[in-house]
Amino acid sequence: MIIRLSKKLSAKIKEPNLPSLPPASNPFLDWHAHLFTCNRAQYIMVTNSTSLFSVFMHGAGVTDYSDFISRLSDTLKEVLHGIGADLIFARVIAPGMREVRFAKSQDRRVIGSMNDSIFFAKDVLGSEEINPYDLSLRMKDYIHLSLEEAYPVRAFLGMKTDQDSQDKGLPG
Repeated sequence: MIIRLSKKLSAKIKEPNLPSLPPASNPFLDWHAHLFTCNRAQYIMVTNSTSLFSVFMHGAGVTDYSDFISRLSDTLKEVLHGIGADLIFARVIAPGMREVRFAKSQDRRVIGSMNDSIFFAKDVLGSEEINPYDLSLRMKDYIHLSLEEAYPVRAFLGMKTDQDSQDKGLPG
């Protein structure tokens, strides 16, 4: 799995000098992550590079590689369960998280989309008492006009891998 970190997040988890990497061959295993603050609390947004499907988690207490990966794994498992994508987590993402490589954020389309989503998330976080899990599920209704599917959850669930053509049983 490749996780492309923003400069803020790479500094927070002490992962400097990140390489540039080409996209992962499996679209489920290529993500961008960014740290942001709202109401003096830190949050981390993690976005799938292809579908723009995003999850949010608390940033407090995440100080290194293992903290980040552990919280991300728990968050992805919980949110993917919430959207009915348990098989994607179990068959693709969980095994992919055994070997995580960090890289620079470099896709302007994804970074711009994340900035738009963070603006929306800050508005929701500032006006409601909402936890990161519920915010993640709320974002499924946030439209990205740059996507053919428009809704990131539909785009995420509709992604295909090379394994799909070999009938390995992923939904989509």
